[in-house]
Amino acid sequence: MSKEEIFYKTLSVCSRCAIVDKAGLRWQPAIVKQRNNAVWLVVMCAKHAQSQVLLCSDVSFFRRSLRFRFDMFGDVTAQQQKDLSNGWEPDITDIEEIVGRLNYRSPYKHRPFLASIDLFVDGHYVSREDLDSAIEDFRELYGQGKKFVLKLNARLAMKLSILNDLVLFAARQMPGSLVLLECSFERLQLISRREDTALARSNVFPLLKIYVRSGEEQICRDQLLQTIAAMKSFKHMEMAVSINIDKPYPNMSEVFSILRAHPSLIRVVILENERSSSEMAPPPVPLSNEQIDVVGNADCMKVLNVILRDNPDLVADDFFPMSVCQLLEPFLQLLGFGNVTIRPSPFCGFVSCLLSVDGASVPVSRYVDVDSLYQKMLTQLDAGQGWLQSLNLARILRSCLKPGVTPPEFLSLLNREGQMKLREKSDHVQFLVFHNLMDIAAFDMSRRCNCGIVVKSNMTQSGFSAQCTNCML
Repeated sequence: MSKEEIFYKTLSVCSRCAIVDKAGLRWQPAIVKQRNNAVWLVVMCAKHAQSQVLLCSDVSFFRRSLRFRFDMFGDVTAQQQKDLSNGWEPDITDIEEIVGRLNYRSPYKHRPFLASIDLFVDGHYVSREDLDSAIEDFRELYGQGKKFVLKLNARLAMKLSILNDLVLFAARQMPGSLVLLECSFERLQLISRREDTALARSNVFPLLKIYVRSGEEQICRDQLLQTIAAMKSFKHMEMAVSINIDKPYPNMSEVFSILRAHPSLIRVVILENERSSSEMAPPPVPLSNEQIDVVGNADCMKVLNVILRDNPDLVADDFFPMSVCQLLEPFLQLLGFGNVTIRPSPFCGFVSCLLSVDGASVPVSRYVDVDSLYQKMLTQLDAGQGWLQSLNLARILRSCLKPGVTPPEFLSLLNREGQMKLREKSDHVQFLVFHNLMDIAAFDMSRRCNCGIVVKSNMTQSGFSAQCTNCML
């Protein structure tokens, strides 16, 4: 007998209605449940009946992720388990809660970490006036005292003098805040060679975007090495690298070796995989009454297994749900980055914090009980700033060190005397992330309510939308 348990209820979209029938978006009741050793998103559509999308092929990994959830719509009581197995219809309370989360102008206090703006749209650059207006709208959204990271997307931008000028303008409009410039290898190389390059600004950081499939590993390797050489000409340069892998999955062993060898330059490494429309809505097949319509595979373990295959020193338990990044909030304040909020859904992705120890790249989970640290740190997330807070962080961190291990120097600097060295030693910290992309066939409204990136949108009443679904709302 197959074991089944419902984890939470949500709203979703029937991919056959949206993609195959082209019937538009119709929110459908859905649940996230365990069946045997896997986790499925079950969508209840009046036309196509129940359909299921594989979310995670390892239920223990998914259960572990649930320990890091917070403030999440859709919790299921034990009494609801039986009733929900036969479907559910959202009542007015459910709908009001979801709408409140989706409306970024609601009093819900947690805002996305990143605000994203496209600089090149429909073959044209945005104007300075429009860029300034968008930045002001984001400032109003976040409110006084809150900071956010501004991500500028170059996409297919051509005249790089205009691109560079817009990035410089945005950086001047946001002193003391981080500005990420997402662009391709070619555009990053050209911008870095300009005498007036925006990359010379202390608050501008490049985000290199690379697409790789099997057979293209050498191209990716060469682009990384050239980028590293170019970025090292800038003083105190830091950057991120986002790699989108496609099937057949490439062998990334050498690429990861290069990335992990440069933690002081490449602070964040992101791996992700996009599904094709045929994967999101495969043609329907005749089913008996006992069979289940499986409409796609959005298994988050696929990308994780690529990382583990090509990084044999890492294991699945070295990766934690993205919501664990809440722990970075007080540390970023101590480092001088201001009051930022990092509260994405635990299922937006998974992250491993790597420390540079004696020339090796070692997961922090080898030294720290991250589960225990997360629970104890929750009380500090809204605490005041200052050296007393840093002493509290040091005390909590020491209490969560694993027995029998000697922590690296970085983990012993959280005290009043060590704060000055904290930023210097943090150069030895790198984050390896795999982004669990959410497409239309795996749409989960509960997760969407805690997206980590917000964009401007003319398709919503609030004028804002989550980046992962802004084309849908």
